[in-house]
Amino acid sequence: MRSCIAAVGLVIALPAPASAVTINSFFVPEGAFGLASVQPPDTGGLLIGGGAPSSLQFGGGNIEDVFAAAVDVWESVINDPGRVINVGFAWGDLGPGGTLGLASVLSPTGSNTPLAGVVTFNNNPLVGTQPLNWFLDDDPTDNSEYATSVTITDDFGGGELVSGRRLTDAIGDAAGSFDLFTVALHEIGHTLGLIDAGVFPDPITIESPLPFAGSQLRTTPDNGGHLLPADFPFAVMQTTINRSERRLLSDADILATAQLTGVTDVVVSSTAEPTPVPEPSGLTLLVVAGVAVPFARRRTDRAA
Repeated sequence: MRSCIAAVGLVIALPAPASAVTINSFFVPEGAFGLASVQPPDTGGLLIGGGAPSSLQFGGGNIEDVFAAAVDVWESVINDPGRVINVGFAWGDLGPGGTLGLASVLSPTGSNTPLAGVVTFNNNPLVGTQPLNWFLDDDPTDNSEYATSVTITDDFGGGELVSGRRLTDAIGDAAGSFDLFTVALHEIGHTLGLIDAGVFPDPITIESPLPFAGSQLRTTPDNGGHLLPADFPFAVMQTTINRSERRLLSDADILATAQLTGVTDVVVSSTAEPTPVPEPSGLTLLVVAGVAVPFARRRTDRAA
């Protein structure tokens, strides 16, 4: 059963758990190189080079603060005190073909628990034939640039959970732009483990002691690392995004990531009384390309 909750001017703050996963993120500026090392140190890592900043940034924020806000959100919902992962991020030219961001991870073959990760955001001025405008929110914890919020709840066999959160009706600099905060949440989700590292089930079965045990979360059949858009149209970790919208983490995003990485303690939302709203339409496709090589995986996320 699918149901939805509509709200206006919604601001969501999540409590930080006492024993969160630790994501050590660092920005690599233009002309520099950075190494996302494996923990413990001196056991390898991933190199990332910094490109020129996008010339089409709007909103008054900066990439470091937006990425840090996305890190804070993931750390607030995944309780895994023994885990530390280093994640480097930078601007880079991913071409005009529609790629918004790319996440690469270093992971043992067959494991969905990456040891290190790097994320590149596209600085190319075009997405297809249109400008690739980025919205860099000066306060990503405040969703006031988006007038309407819709929350979808579904029962996938383990009780009714929040399967997606979408904010629309953007105003100001957010209107007509891709939200870097949403893309950062998506790419960080890949670096945490929602990624096809050779063992990516379809569906992902949520197991106890995680909440909503028994839920069957379907994934993309041909390019793993994403939740299936047909089931999760508003999820962060599905394969689509539009201009002028923001996605917030759903229970499905959190539970799928936790299940794949063996985490048993998460923070998920409570279920509210739903009201029907129309299904989304006109989503912009994010295509995923993975290279099946031992000990390294790549994810490319695109907008057409």
